[in-house]
Amino acid sequence: MPTPAEERIHRFADAVTRRDADAAIAQCHPDVEFYSALASLEGEAFIGHDGIRRYFQSVVGAWDEWRVELHRVEEVPDERLAVTMTMHVRGRQSGVSVAQDVGHVWELEDGKLRRCAAFRSGDEALAEVGLDP
Repeated sequence: MPTPAEERIHRFADAVTRRDADAAIAQCHPDVEFYSALASLEGEAFIGHDGIRRYFQSVVGAWDEWRVELHRVEEVPDERLAVTMTMHVRGRQSGVSVAQDVGHVWELEDGKLRRCAAFRSGDEALAEVGLDP
């Protein structure tokens, strides 16, 4: 049975796939800091609820398809969550499809998603919180 925090990750991922910024923002702390390995090649942070809206705008601008496939979501005792997933994207102009395995480590504040670090693999995210792949 997923914890409430794990459920929050699932709702955020579902909102990304549906391109529903408001549903994603509902899962986030007002001061959220979100890094996405595929949305910003410069490693730019999306800060606050306005940042999450900007993230969604960048997704819509670049990709015809943007789908999150979660593989593993685990909360650890220090209120962090490790997430392993595959991002499925198809370029708006190129039409090229890509599936990329990535990982996130989320920190919570007041029970909401507060800070996300992006990793180039799920195994890296798991190792960051002390979990075995």
